[in-house]
Amino acid sequence: MPKQNGNPKILAAGAAVQLLTGIPAAWGVFQKPVMAQYGFSRGQAMLSFAILVAGYGIGCAIGGFVQDQHGPRYAALWGTALLGGGSMGAALVPQGNAALFFLVYSIPAGVGSAFLAPAVLACAQKWYASRKGLATGVSGAAMGLSGAFLTVFVGFVENRWGMRVCFAALGVVVLAVCGASAAVLQNPPQPAKRKSGKRPAAPPDGAHHAVPPVCCGGGAGSPAHAAVQPGDSDHCSGPRPAGAVGTLVRGSGQCGQRSRAVALPRCQ
Repeated sequence: MPKQNGNPKILAAGAAVQLLTGIPAAWGVFQKPVMAQYGFSRGQAMLSFAILVAGYGIGCAIGGFVQDQHGPRYAALWGTALLGGGSMGAALVPQGNAALFFLVYSIPAGVGSAFLAPAVLACAQKWYASRKGLATGVSGAAMGLSGAFLTVFVGFVENRWGMRVCFAALGVVVLAVCGASAAVLQNPPQPAKRKSGKRPAAPPDGAHHAVPPVCCGGGAGSPAHAAVQPGDSDHCSGPRPAGAVGTLVRGSGQCGQRSRAVALPRCQ
């Protein structure tokens, strides 16, 4: 693949997605509000975080395979649906139902974040093949800023309307921003494949070529074998068969033979 010149839209879309996928790294800002709003113990809140991180790890492997098979847009759209849908679903979980919270939010949010992060990073690196450091640096900066963004977002919304509204609002933002960014993602165009123009190798100088049998008119008394070399002045009586290589001379009655000739079957 030739080195690409880059695509700023791909780079900006990837940075926007990375800004919203840092939930596993920013769980500290979620833990206390979740415990207060949903009535979870500290152990239940920590278990929710552990499941979220496990989902992220498993999702990275699955997301990479999905991206290779179907492209970054497909993987990113699935990640958007899982992360955004999980955040909105968390707003509807009844108080005290930790198992349902794990199922509705922790697993989908972890897997969805993992589908998004590798997809945008790999796509950006393909577009910036000669400047992979730039693509990786921009994506890494956005991922690092994700913790700061989520801290401000959760602090602002949760302090005013509660954690359930915060989860719902975060889900809407993810669906809007990540969905629009995923629609932009695509791999760079592949170069046109050239048809192989290989010609068959020419035979080496002096090589002998197989020739078809040459029939002589000598009947049963003809020699046991005859020989004809392409380009040689071999002579034989009788009509020349189709495709035969050599020269025939009338009146000889038998096939001539030269020093570089190839043996032929008996004339019939």
